[in-house]
Amino acid sequence: MKTLSITPRSHLLSLFLFSLFLFSLLPRSSEAQPLRGNALNPSGRELALEIDDRGMSYLRKPARRTPSGFLYAPPPRSPQYQELGDGWLWRGSAELGYLGSYGDTSVARFERFADLQDGSSPANGFLFGDLALSLRRPESAFYVDFHGGSLGRDDQYYRGELGVYGQLRLVATYDGVPHRYFNDSIDIFEGRGSERLTLPAPLTPGASTEADIAQVVAATDPSKLLVQRDRAGLTFELEPAAGLRLFGSYRLDKREGTRATGGTHMFAFRSPSEGSVLDLSEPVDLRTHDVSVGLAYAWSRLHTSVAYEGSFFRNANSSLSWENPFVVWNGNPPIEEGRRALAPDNDWHNLRGELVVDLPLSSRLRALVSWGTMRQDDPLLPPTIEDGIVGPDAVDLALWNTTDALSRSTARARIDTLLVDARWRTRPVRAFDFESRFRYYDESNRTDYTAFNPSTGELGYIAEDAGPGSRLPGQLGIYDPADPTSNWHYRAIPFGRTDTRVSGQATWRPGWKSSLGFSYEYQHLVRDHRERVRTSEGRGGITFDTRALHFATLRLSYQYAHRWGSDYHYDPYRPFYTSSLPRPPGVTSETRPRTLAQLRKPDLASRVQNLFEGRLGIPVFEAVDLAFAGGYRDDDFNAAFGLRDQETADASVELSYQPHPTLSTYLFGSFERRLRRMGTVRGTFASSGDPNFGGPVYPDSRRWDSDSDAVSHGLGAGFHWRFFDALLSSEGRSGWRLFGRMTLEADWVFSQTRETIDYEYAGPGALASPGTTGEAGSGLPTLFSRDHVVTSSLKMDWSEHIGARLYYRYAHSSIEDFSQSDLVPLSEHRLFFANVERDYSVHVVGVTLRLRY
Repeated sequence: MKTLSITPRSHLLSLFLFSLFLFSLLPRSSEAQPLRGNALNPSGRELALEIDDRGMSYLRKPARRTPSGFLYAPPPRSPQYQELGDGWLWRGSAELGYLGSYGDTSVARFERFADLQDGSSPANGFLFGDLALSLRRPESAFYVDFHGGSLGRDDQYYRGELGVYGQLRLVATYDGVPHRYFNDSIDIFEGRGSERLTLPAPLTPGASTEADIAQVVAATDPSKLLVQRDRAGLTFELEPAAGLRLFGSYRLDKREGTRATGGTHMFAFRSPSEGSVLDLSEPVDLRTHDVSVGLAYAWSRLHTSVAYEGSFFRNANSSLSWENPFVVWNGNPPIEEGRRALAPDNDWHNLRGELVVDLPLSSRLRALVSWGTMRQDDPLLPPTIEDGIVGPDAVDLALWNTTDALSRSTARARIDTLLVDARWRTRPVRAFDFESRFRYYDESNRTDYTAFNPSTGELGYIAEDAGPGSRLPGQLGIYDPADPTSNWHYRAIPFGRTDTRVSGQATWRPGWKSSLGFSYEYQHLVRDHRERVRTSEGRGGITFDTRALHFATLRLSYQYAHRWGSDYHYDPYRPFYTSSLPRPPGVTSETRPRTLAQLRKPDLASRVQNLFEGRLGIPVFEAVDLAFAGGYRDDDFNAAFGLRDQETADASVELSYQPHPTLSTYLFGSFERRLRRMGTVRGTFASSGDPNFGGPVYPDSRRWDSDSDAVSHGLGAGFHWRFFDALLSSEGRSGWRLFGRMTLEADWVFSQTRETIDYEYAGPGALASPGTTGEAGSGLPTLFSRDHVVTSSLKMDWSEHIGARLYYRYAHSSIEDFSQSDLVPLSEHRLFFANVERDYSVHVVGVTLRLRY
């Protein structure tokens, strides 16, 4: 037999050109990884593949079990190849037909991440469900594979691979996912999808009446908000010599469409006749390019690799501006527009080196060093888009609405990272394993920006395009040293951290088909500009596994963690506010506290955690598995205010039955409960710097507490059954039979979630909006959702080459969400999309013809 050499340039050139051709067939836009499926084919496998009658063995029909005692899934049958000529073999399959959806198909939640329609209503049409093609040339070890599904739809997917076994591998992938937010949003703005949203006639920016706005809202047709994510990628692996491997990849992630965002001016939720709150559509036109390339070499006991990774994010839209329809307040001039920046372009670079050494006593040492840097240097926006003389302070916005008001024109943001990771694992005797690890991570934030206007010589900015400052003195956002209450955030806060971890893990196997494991990890975090400079956490655990029980396998684990730290400083951000700057003689900075001194943030609070997990597997009969799993987690944050504690308990049971590779069934159930308790104090506008509970800013009369209790249930059942095989086999597989081989698959999944939120408060002052305790009650209405999904298909093979499939899917969903109850598009000075999630029931029916060779 001849062997293939990849040294001839003509052959390499052919492979390269063919790979480019294959990649060009993919839709524009990345990820080179195992193929993803979609709602019509969740596994992403070829629909033409069949389960192998022999299972995993020629000698026994019942399924084999894993080392832990659970049944293996039956494998697919090896596909048969046809002679093509000149040493080539090939096989292929295609499935095409019709797909229709009936029922409440207008509800966006029905196909939030899927395309079960045909882009029109009624949503019925052509379906190219599956396409596969494979080529082999055994003499040269050359192969080509291609597989795709739902071709031409929003959730289509493809995977192509070619190469030479043991020497070259090139993989191209593509998959699309639609994200449908709303199908019935009321959006009065023109210019949706662009950087500028304008008001339709007869509305006037900053001066429209409620009646005029209501008339436009009533005449506006519902619109859709959706984002299409397309991802394509290309990876390669080349082994030019023994032990040497070159690898690399490229991925493009593209997102296009519109999604919901918001804009505001002044205090629209404090007073019904002031301010402005708007639901807005944000344009989405994003690209993320990920690249990597590396070299690995292995010989004897040494393995080493070096690699580079880069990620480059690009946003075609730099900002979003909108015209404000409401009268912010009855003064002059009107606030006509608003603007905010969108996600900026940014780059990430990473260099990584790794060394693995095999040592005596079955030991291995692995060391990794990685350095990365993140950069962002997008142009900055002027502090305001407005013009005119505004507010009691009579500020000329012409001095603030150009880039001349910026201390520099671009962001110059930068974060550098360093990772050092070393692991040593040894097995000096058969019954004992030990692993130790050291990990050091440093994140250094080198971003420094000061809000300073060179044109006026002032620190600060224009807040909300002059919204609050149009009415109240000293509220524009500009620092006034002579005003004791003038306090503004004027410098960027360069958050950074170092994370050091040391851990060890030992496993003892005393025999009796059992093992006992012990682990401990110590973590020390040092943070820049956080309430706690240092926190430490110790985490210890024990696990027990056994197969000694003649009727079951058992795994139990317990973990205890304790976090503590340095003193908690409630306001570490003062150096970045103007209150830290020197004042003129005789002027003392009077600053209200920004938060309650006794409030603790969850990532910094002292915490005690207990975690229990268990799993029991029972092989009831040779072909029957019964498995139980459960867990409990308790987090106590030792906090009087903030998140105090949370608990989670879950349990599941699963029964599976596989008497033969052609028949398998399953049944499962799950339960989860989550409890969460928190509380704080609503602050006052008292002129005091006291941050403590019980003081004038945070009085006891404004304290409130909240508890949430969420319970989720899940049930599911399904089976896979292939029948009429005997009739097909007795007549021969080359003929055509009306009742040939049939495969019936069906799955049912049910899920239900119910959450209650109860609260209590010291008095009316704790309420966010004016009202009485009778109106506020003691809790929110129950949040509830329930979903049923039934999926079934009947595959009919009339011969080895021709078959058909009938597909049916039923989805029913119920939801109760108090935040959407009685929601209307226009409410005083608030303009909403007013999308309401409705219950739905939808039937999806498909019929396809399948060709296979």
